[in-house]
Amino acid sequence: QRNHPQVPRVRERCLGRFALMRNFHVNSSMPRAGSELLQALLGQHPDVYASATSPVLEYVYAAQGNTTLAEVKSQDPLVMRSAFAGFCREGIRGYYETITDKLVVIDKSRGWLEYADLLWAAYPEARIVCMARDPEAIVGSLERIYQANAGHPETRSLPKTAAARRDHWLHP
Repeated sequence: QRNHPQVPRVRERCLGRFALMRNFHVNSSMPRAGSELLQALLGQHPDVYASATSPVLEYVYAAQGNTTLAEVKSQDPLVMRSAFAGFCREGIRGYYETITDKLVVIDKSRGWLEYADLLWAAYPEARIVCMARDPEAIVGSLERIYQANAGHPETRSLPKTAAARRDHWLHP
């Protein structure tokens, strides 16, 4: 926080309006389906903060790993599920209150579909946007990216032929 002089100023500005966040939604779209464009368009609205792919769900996922601890298992499961949802709700709110004072937040992460129950436990009014695209078009897009970056170190683990890469992407 000391290295980022804007953080305290943003936090002061956010504490009023954003502390009552009720409008949290997520974009959990397929790859190469236009979700970044959608986020950019939604972010044009003065009341909407639409994130790039964020780490919020990763934070929630990491915390969920602790729900199997003996300290948790020794208590009422319904109470613990409710308490964890509250923990996630406040963690998400705290994360975004330091970033924005907009009334609506749309977090982007592909994994939200898998955690929909947790999302709705924390934010019952939340909506999930899931943009879809024909899988063959996605594979075609991935192949074009591969061809443009074939020498990149991250492509070394991919199959060598286009047909093998297609099968890899369609059936990971």
